[in-house]
Amino acid sequence: MPGQDGPYHHPERVTRHEGSRSYDHAQRDPRHGTTTHHARRSVATRSAGNSIATRSAGNSIATRYARRAVALRHAGHGIAMRRVRRWIAMAICCALAVSALMPGTSANAQAHRPTTAAAHKATAVFAGSKRMSRSVRMQERFAEWSLRSNGIGWRSNGRCHDRRRTDCTSFEGMRWGSIDGLIDFKEDSGCHLTVSGGTENGHAKGRYSHSNGYKIDVMPTRCTDHHITHAYRHTGVRGDGAQLYRSPEDVTFARENSHWDILFH
Repeated sequence: MPGQDGPYHHPERVTRHEGSRSYDHAQRDPRHGTTTHHARRSVATRSAGNSIATRSAGNSIATRYARRAVALRHAGHGIAMRRVRRWIAMAICCALAVSALMPGTSANAQAHRPTTAAAHKATAVFAGSKRMSRSVRMQERFAEWSLRSNGIGWRSNGRCHDRRRTDCTSFEGMRWGSIDGLIDFKEDSGCHLTVSGGTENGHAKGRYSHSNGYKIDVMPTRCTDHHITHAYRHTGVRGDGAQLYRSPEDVTFARENSHWDILFH
């Protein structure tokens, strides 16, 4: 019954009402728990993704370093092989010089015997030394082998190597210092080299000339042009207008119209 203080509230109904409200909260709590569980799972998924991404980045960096190490090892092997080929070339030339000086050689060996002057210069090889005298004159076939084994090619208009013909490219009588210097230039520049002139007739005469084995002509390429003009010091202009460059090894490069004229002192 209503009283002065307001309507009468039945205790059971209040209890049920409060219980219902408590029940409603109890029903909502599992949903909150499910939402929290999904949030935690999302955070865990992102963390796992970040961990996988980190591992992938680490693997990528490790792979790059591994590839770089393999490349460096291959480069080291390439340099070692070039040095081995050079020592083999010098050993063959030493053996040739010794066989040319020994008596009782066969007729075939006599036919390939170097000139007397070249034979005397061949005796300048240091006993037990790993270096051959730069003044030793080379035979054609051994000069060609030394160049070919170090990745250097050559060309001639007449497709020949007869020293007496101007349309040939000959290495007969070429100084070892010139051959060795050209190999050094190839290794220093990293360029592909093609020789177009050696000791054949048709070049200018003089002490430091082609015929005396001091000069080699090389075909110009973008690689050789860039290396010579950027790595070596410009020293002036020659009388015929050729631009002159000099390397730290005292090798002179003259840029002629169709080739590089290289002087190995």
